[in-house]
Amino acid sequence: MACFGGQRLYVENADERTMRTYEALGMVSPNYVVMEAVFGDTKC
Repeated sequence: MACFGGQRLYVENADERTMRTYEALGMVSPNYVVMEAVFGDTKC
């Protein structure tokens, strides 16, 4: 039985500095995009 875990961090597309930091730590960008819909008051 294989056991493995990981960590997923969300980064804004324009935040290149943070992406480089995570890449330096061995993290990779997956082949998918997160889609979202915002409901209600977005100023909260």
